[in-house]
Amino acid sequence: MTPSFSNHSLCRRALQMIESRACEGLTVEGLAAGLRISRSTLEREFEAELGKTPAQMLKVVRLTRACELLAGTDLLVKQIAAQVGFNQPSSFCNVFSNYFGQSPSAFRRAASTRPKISEAPRNSGESAANNSARHSDLASPRNAIGRCSGSGEILESRGVSYGWSYA
Repeated sequence: MTPSFSNHSLCRRALQMIESRACEGLTVEGLAAGLRISRSTLEREFEAELGKTPAQMLKVVRLTRACELLAGTDLLVKQIAAQVGFNQPSSFCNVFSNYFGQSPSAFRRAASTRPKISEAPRNSGESAANNSARHSDLASPRNAIGRCSGSGEILESRGVSYGWSYA
């Protein structure tokens, strides 16, 4: 099925809402209501255009933000769960563990052992610019998610692209 302009426009608006409000507890029903369409229409058009459901995209955005917070803050896991739109920390931990194969705490421990962009070069022959360039991938949300699994770009491996380019 060839996507129509209306599909493209609808999906662009849906993705904008997801990116801006996913961590505020946005649901698929709330997304559909905000777009003034039925949930079934949203799901049908979204999946036809993007090959993924709105619920899958909401989860990816929330988990991306969770990885950023786990790696970059000292917030408690229950605080992160609340900040990324989960009402129950146990639900957040289950979703995170099922998706990435490790707990949020295990991810945080692994992320804390990774070199930071601001670290000085380890050998005297390496410039700070080279060190920063070599570790620049650590600042990317997509790579933060990849680090959750320890296997690179988990978004692509799950068939989900977070780098939406609807302009």
